[in-house]
Amino acid sequence: MQIFPSLLLTIIAISSILIFLLLALFILPSLISATQFDSQQAQETKTIDSCKKIELGGKYILTKDILDVKFEKSIGGCIVFNAPNIEFDCRGHRILSSSEKTVGLTINENGATVKNCFISMQDGTGIAVLESSKAFIINNTLKENKYSIFLYSSYNNSIENNFMERNQYGLTLVTSSDNNLIVGNKINESLNYAVFLSGSSNNLLKDLYVTDTKRDVFLFGATSSNNFLNNILITG
Repeated sequence: MQIFPSLLLTIIAISSILIFLLLALFILPSLISATQFDSQQAQETKTIDSCKKIELGGKYILTKDILDVKFEKSIGGCIVFNAPNIEFDCRGHRILSSSEKTVGLTINENGATVKNCFISMQDGTGIAVLESSKAFIINNTLKENKYSIFLYSSYNNSIENNFMERNQYGLTLVTSSDNNLIVGNKINESLNYAVFLSGSSNNLLKDLYVTDTKRDVFLFGATSSNNFLNNILITG
């Protein structure tokens, strides 16, 4: 009489082991694969072909020129970063405007990367970094803007290997835009100051090449201190 309960327990134990093996061999790998696929999708590069507010971090590429951008106060720029850790690659495409006060690209969050863009806003601003840190602005061309690259209350950013030509102002750092690294940039034919700092300190300007600036190369406004210049070449 005691054999049957023992046999039943053995069968139950074997069945449990078989179920576990089935889960391990078939179901769990499928679940893991689905999770990995979702994660991969989240990391995929997204494309942009018009002015847009970007609300999610990740990688983005511009797939065509954006021409004749119009000023819209409610938007704050053509391409606007409203999330941290956005990487934006223009791949050589242009963002152009003839409207007053228009901003080509506005960074409102930390950890942004902007590279390989050609931006001309005429009476507007090329790239504006607003109250943000850890941005990388790399290998862009900014031509015929009022402000080419403008930092407001932004710190610990890197501005590297950009070319700025025929802008009213080349680099502008104001209101506690501190501890920024500015390396390997070229500024040509600025109509006003090539570099303007006001209320901003402890910035390093290195390997800066300035040519044919119409007014003074540097203007250090009130309360700007401890800014360091290294290997600055000025011609014209």
